[in-house]
Amino acid sequence: AIEELQKRALIRFVGEETQKQLNMENIIVKSLPHINPDANPKYLDNDWVMNFFDKCKIISDEEMQKLWAKILAGEANSPGQYSKRTVNLVSEMSKNDATLFSNLCSFVWNIRLTTEPLILDIENEIYSKNGMTWDVLIHLENIGLITFSGNTDKDEGYLYVGLPQKTTISYFT
Repeated sequence: AIEELQKRALIRFVGEETQKQLNMENIIVKSLPHINPDANPKYLDNDWVMNFFDKCKIISDEEMQKLWAKILAGEANSPGQYSKRTVNLVSEMSKNDATLFSNLCSFVWNIRLTTEPLILDIENEIYSKNGMTWDVLIHLENIGLITFSGNTDKDEGYLYVGLPQKTTISYFT
């Protein structure tokens, strides 16, 4: 009986490790088009790389693998760009969380060297059509992806203070 149990365990182990290896290799392949020609992998922190692959090896969803590939490429292009904490946060995100966050990022504005989502009236149809609601914003805050600063009363809105009379603001860049 133990021999049969060991055989089943070995078959399961090999199957799981094969899938993990396939996931990691798919992420590497997906990262290649995003890596700059001058990127030098020898500058990647070994602990960061080990943590990255420890977290991404269980990701089999195609869209989530693309997200992980962009993180890997970003780190290869500019070592230190993504902290281990960021990698750990992404590893805890569901596909739905990633989609909600991506939808929020479509409302990003660049204001005086600061990039931030700017939602002027959460009740406006443009936000609801794109899946943005007050509950979504609260959810993204609860999982640590965004932080509200200042007044968070949904009925009173937000103010951006300290802008000069003339400033450059760009949207969705």
